[in-house]
Amino acid sequence: MEIVRIVQSSPPPKGIPFPTTIPSPQSVKDKIAIVGAGPAGIHMAYLLKKKGFQNVGVYEKTDRIGGKSLTVEHRNTIHEMGTCYTQPDYDENLIALAKEYGHWDPVELPSANVWSDKFPSPINYSSYIIPEIMKIWKTSNKTVAQIALFKAMVQYCALHRNMFGKYEGELMREPDQQTMATLRCTFEDFLMKNKLLVLKPIFVASHTILGYGHLDEISALYGLMWNKPVHVKALADKFIGVSHGFNMIRGGFQNVWKTVVEKENINVILNADILKVKRYSDYGYLDLQYRRRWHRKRIFFNFLIWTPSVYTTLRRLDACRKEWNIFSKLKPAWFSTTLFSSTYGTRGYSPIDNWPDNVKNKREHSLWAQRDSFGALNNYHGEDYKSGSLPGGPDGKFIRTGVAYQYGKRKPRSKYCLKKILTKTLESTNASNIQIIRQESWEYFPKFSPDDMADGALWNIFKMQGSRSTWFAGSSVNFENVKSVLEYNKLLVSKMKDIIA
Repeated sequence: MEIVRIVQSSPPPKGIPFPTTIPSPQSVKDKIAIVGAGPAGIHMAYLLKKKGFQNVGVYEKTDRIGGKSLTVEHRNTIHEMGTCYTQPDYDENLIALAKEYGHWDPVELPSANVWSDKFPSPINYSSYIIPEIMKIWKTSNKTVAQIALFKAMVQYCALHRNMFGKYEGELMREPDQQTMATLRCTFEDFLMKNKLLVLKPIFVASHTILGYGHLDEISALYGLMWNKPVHVKALADKFIGVSHGFNMIRGGFQNVWKTVVEKENINVILNADILKVKRYSDYGYLDLQYRRRWHRKRIFFNFLIWTPSVYTTLRRLDACRKEWNIFSKLKPAWFSTTLFSSTYGTRGYSPIDNWPDNVKNKREHSLWAQRDSFGALNNYHGEDYKSGSLPGGPDGKFIRTGVAYQYGKRKPRSKYCLKKILTKTLESTNASNIQIIRQESWEYFPKFSPDDMADGALWNIFKMQGSRSTWFAGSSVNFENVKSVLEYNKLLVSKMKDIIA
């Protein structure tokens, strides 16, 4: 199969190489302050501990570890309200960590049902995708549409390899000027220019529904970062119904980070709200307020690693002009997750439902997806699931407890508004007795515009890493995904200067 050959090929990475070294902590005795106990912060502390650093503190505003890896237990079932699955290119990052700490117990996810404005009941994934492709390809023949899809997947993977080569991590080398000029556009424009628009329906499902941006708005570079050849091959495998490597973890993603903290004895200070940061060339300090005790404390450091959204924390961060000029251009969105229970209503063949028409029409804070946690974790799907013969929990009750995902470009006005939109959509599927158990809204994936990305925003950030004794990590400097922030951490640590014991 041609797509397999391309994925397995190893052309050298193309573009401008990253710096050989960057300014970094100089001694294992340096006091390092990491702000944020999400995946980026805990993983960075883990890497530094492995390097021998002895004085690392992680300061977290909330009362828990994990950030957007949030696992909630209800009805003796875990429910992922943040990080919810892995894919094939997680082997060297999150999967490796889960294996190292005894949490790798995967269950492969089935393809989702699709609820469309055109149909009163859900249809399967391919029954929605193929007609969409037929419209784009202007054909009435399903076989022709399928052939066009797989040919486009091969062409896309070959083009990706030709532009960037094969590289480690999420962030490719900075493309040369000629390549960058072709990428000064949205991801949809890129597909159109390269006669690959037939891929749009699958990228809406694999990219936009996950909250990574509308294809006609995000930079082509963001689309190419996430949709690497190995990912596209997995989408092809999923489409034809073979093992694809999209997995949940039965023990919960947040528990991976809790175990790392416990086993590595990482010093995490919870309920520590950062009021002010002051940085100099070789040291600085944080002014903290402990939220439960309401007293303040000044923490000095030799090196700072900042993982929260830089866009919303610039004023606390004593940003210099260069930092301000870059990070003030970021534009975040909002992703809300709701743990709810209800009667099932109309079931499809899968415990996962998508609403792509809500996505395409950009309905603000509309329901994009929901997952019946117990059904997904027990690999329930097919006729038995659709018929309603399978229960919704280990208690045997035929009540669904699921996680719903809603997306908006602006902060939701209230939890009541989110609940109203969610309830209306679930009721349209004949669900009833809808109860909200927990709700979270996150500022999500701060992004640069297509022009800013083509001007080298992410690579300009990397070039200033280490100045003012600071590294920036997390989604602001790369991509809103746990794999992405872990790979970026590894890139930073790989560029450290020699360390004094």
